[in-house]
Amino acid sequence: MARERVSAKAMNAARQEKKIDAIPPMSTIKDEDFEGSVCFPLHFNGDWENSTTVCTEGANRFDDVLSKMCAALGLEDALCAPSSGARLYDRFGRRLMQLSHFVPKAATYLVPQGLHFSWPSVKVGHRFNLADNEGEPIRNSANEIIELTTLSLQPKVFRISHFVTKEELAEILEVNRDKVAPSQTGFTGKEGDRTRTSKTAWDQTSAVSKVLLKRAFELVRMDHDNLLGDSVQVLNYQPTQYYKPHTDWFAPNSYKRSVPKINNGTNRYLTVFVYLNDVPAGGHTVFPHSTSHAGYGGEYLTHEGTVNTPSYIADKDAAWVCNESSTALRAKPVAGSAVLFYSQLADGTLDPYSLHGGCPVVEGEKWSANIWIWNRPRPGNDEATDVDRKKNDNGQLTLNFKSEVDEAVKMYWESPSGPKEYKELVSGETFTVNTYAGHTWLAKYLDGREVFRYTVDAEDPEDIFITEHGPQFQDGDAEYYEDEE
Repeated sequence: MARERVSAKAMNAARQEKKIDAIPPMSTIKDEDFEGSVCFPLHFNGDWENSTTVCTEGANRFDDVLSKMCAALGLEDALCAPSSGARLYDRFGRRLMQLSHFVPKAATYLVPQGLHFSWPSVKVGHRFNLADNEGEPIRNSANEIIELTTLSLQPKVFRISHFVTKEELAEILEVNRDKVAPSQTGFTGKEGDRTRTSKTAWDQTSAVSKVLLKRAFELVRMDHDNLLGDSVQVLNYQPTQYYKPHTDWFAPNSYKRSVPKINNGTNRYLTVFVYLNDVPAGGHTVFPHSTSHAGYGGEYLTHEGTVNTPSYIADKDAAWVCNESSTALRAKPVAGSAVLFYSQLADGTLDPYSLHGGCPVVEGEKWSANIWIWNRPRPGNDEATDVDRKKNDNGQLTLNFKSEVDEAVKMYWESPSGPKEYKELVSGETFTVNTYAGHTWLAKYLDGREVFRYTVDAEDPEDIFITEHGPQFQDGDAEYYEDEE
């Protein structure tokens, strides 16, 4: 009998299925029915190398074990209270919530109050089995298994396979291809920066953008929360276009509360950077400060001390790390895949090693997408402190938006991170906001249709009426409509 030939791809898929299927489901035994004692290595959030052994002996409740863990890691007990948000995870990134979830000798990760789970890097080349509580592998909408592979230890960088399906790639490109405009930089969005020459579109409302955002939250083991996620940013790079290396986290002078570890501060926590097409040559995502990746040759990739000037790199160094002669970490654009990297360390410290950039496209074009997730809700525009005062020397302005349309609308500020939702207005209701000249405000019906778009001009009256014809101003007895061209 002739042997049926099996492709290498099919064999690899079968091996992957077998490996994933070996993940045990989480126990359903309740604490009051749990008997015996379990000992396991306890790790601080995201720290694979260091651990201390903890046992459940003498604990009648899950919370009792948490107290033991705090003491073992030298943390304040208040930081480990479940009521304050402390969490435990297993090595598969599954949340542990009862005594029977602890597995003998299995790595367990403690995430104190105020922090989020961070995947441990383990070692370069390590592949993570992503599974749900029943032990089933995490899949995309085409039933392909999503896998995480470590590319670098510092900064933490992972390759994500099968993050987007072919159908989703086609859909997100169809929605955004004709919407791209020159990219902006900075918290308040400045155009014309020579360090970024791509084009951008923001996708907040399409079905596919919502699917990808939700999938990103699931992948990084965070509860899906729209207040923590920016709109999906779709990017297009033509030949020679690039984005000079930078950090995705914003500098302390960008807005109030920008330091995550101080006064409940917030900043971008992580990035899932998605590749929407294959690029024939160039267009890699480069990480100039990585020296822990496979293939690193030991040479200086940047001038000594560059890591001490976050988000800055000399032009010469930026060109060198994109040069194929250097051994810098460069992630190749592969359609449907993505890279995950953290802008913050597992303890909430902003990571200067997360400097990264988009190398120039050499051949073809590059389509990609940014998915940014914050550690706490994104700041509002009233917290911005990096406004270009030379251009906007009128300072902060107070505006009153009054709805005169019959249907309810939602107000949005068009920030550099995409539209941010502020308030729902019914007909006759007024929304008062502090803003700046040059900021753009939108009003959309609840079904997503845009009815109003207005860019702030310091010379306009403070009362602005939302009508089906666009912005209407009323100053004393005079009324006029803004030219919508």
